[in-house]
Amino acid sequence: MSTEGIRCGYKLLIINNQTERTREMTDKLDNDRIDSKTSDSSADSSNANSKRSWMLQLARYSQIGFALPAATVIGWAFGKLLDRWLHTSWLYFAGLILGIIAGFIELIRVASKPDPEDTRPS
Repeated sequence: MSTEGIRCGYKLLIINNQTERTREMTDKLDNDRIDSKTSDSSADSSNANSKRSWMLQLARYSQIGFALPAATVIGWAFGKLLDRWLHTSWLYFAGLILGIIAGFIELIRVASKPDPEDTRPS
């Protein structure tokens, strides 16, 4: 075997080692990128969950805020319609009282409902 062949083989061996090192470094960088993306996505998902949680709480308490007045107005309106139909003057008051009672029942029902985040398994 000539010295040129040995040099060529030695050069190929060096190139092969460098290629393996480059591949290992590239794999390590890829893994680091994947890990950073995973942590970013988990931060994004926790941020999205906190936004979602905030919106759910807003919807829940808005429902409470609208239920009582809506039930009261509906009871009053129903009583007023009965007053016109039956030619009386006191059923609007009964409808108003029933509407207020229905509003408080709805308020208690919504307020006592467990929070979806509390029932979710960890």
